Amino acid sequence: MNKFSSKILRKIKKEHIKLVPKWHFVFRNVLFWIVFVISLFFGALSFAVTLLFLLNTDWSLHDQLHSNFVHFLFISLPYFWIIFLILFAIIAHIDLRHTEKGYRYRTVWMLIGNISIVVISGAIFYNFGLAHEFDERFQKHMPFYGRMMNREQIWLCDDCGLLAGKIISVDNMEIIILEDLKNQIWTVNISKADIHPYIKFEKGEKIKSVGEKKEENYFEAEKIDPWLLPPPMMMREMMR
Repeated sequence: MNKFSSKILRKIKKEHIKLVPKWHFVFRNVLFWIVFVISLFFGALSFAVTLLFLLNTDWSLHDQLHSNFVHFLFISLPYFWIIFLILFAIIAHIDLRHTEKGYRYRTVWMLIGNISIVVISGAIFYNFGLAHEFDERFQKHMPFYGRMMNREQIWLCDDCGLLAGKIISVDNMEIIILEDLKNQIWTVNISKADIHPYIKFEKGEKIKSVGEKKEENYFEAEKIDPWLLPPPMMMREMMR
């Protein structure tokens, strides 16, 4: 045994240093990879719901609200999901850096790789309707969620010609009875409206309408759209 080895052994005995078993490092590495994958999953989900909001925003409504585009953009962005997206992206980056060989990768390439995975996976989630599912579940089980999403606030301005809610009944495809987002009942004339092809006019269906308030609780619609467009996979099925 050489002098260096003897010195190391003496130091181990003197300081009561215990060797860490290999399984500890293996477990730690596996744990970091699990957290990394989970973070990417929730990051992708956050991106999917963000995409859902952005693709279902009518960006021309700033004229209806007598607002400039920058202000409308500011009030329309889904900050709740954007914050989650950034948070999980940071966690995923940190976890990948702490894996066994993570230190070898350049930060810029790690970021590009993580962002690419999140964007591609998020687009797939949106395509198959997972974003719609999570948004609906959050609406049902988290009362504050709807209030945090500015999407609903925009459609509470009936005096501005914006009305949204769920259909209660339909009369000869000319008049519908609508319960708005404030639980008020409206008579909506749809006879001259430009109606989106995915509107079914079924009881309980949620829609949004641009038009003009003629009198108290009477609205004349010029345009009617679904509250949310169906996911692309469902659109393709509906077009067959």
